[in-house]
Amino acid sequence: MPRPSAVTPAFWGCIPLVLLLFLPAAAQNGGISGLVTDEQGLGIASIQVKVYDLEGNSKGSYYSDFNGNYSFTDLPPGSYKIHFHNWRSSVNYVSEWYNDKPSFAAANSVAVTAGIVTRGINARLSTGGEFAGRVTDASGSGIGNIRVHAYD
Repeated sequence: MPRPSAVTPAFWGCIPLVLLLFLPAAAQNGGISGLVTDEQGLGIASIQVKVYDLEGNSKGSYYSDFNGNYSFTDLPPGSYKIHFHNWRSSVNYVSEWYNDKPSFAAANSVAVTAGIVTRGINARLSTGGEFAGRVTDASGSGIGNIRVHAYD
């Protein structure tokens, strides 16, 4: 009767390498997480956080949770820009790009590395002012269903 052969330590050392070959591609991705707060440092819920690649293509959107936390996972390694926008909050918070920047062009990029979540990509949002008025035509008649934007 043949005697079973022993499995060498070198064989067991290959197992992790073989297993890595079968991991899904998502395991090679990374992420970004952070906290959205108000001027007093309190977390803000329901702030839309969007991730863009450096060409300006949206790569995902998330709303901050009750405590102001957000997290993106499954992002391919690379550089991204993050936008914080107030869609749902009852307070008039001013939108901004990561690191208190006013525009995509000025925004700091955030590096994502495979297998790592880049933490601490936080935003402290200021409250903005409000304006009110009436949109009219040349004769002074009111015009409905008009969207008004303010720029500085």
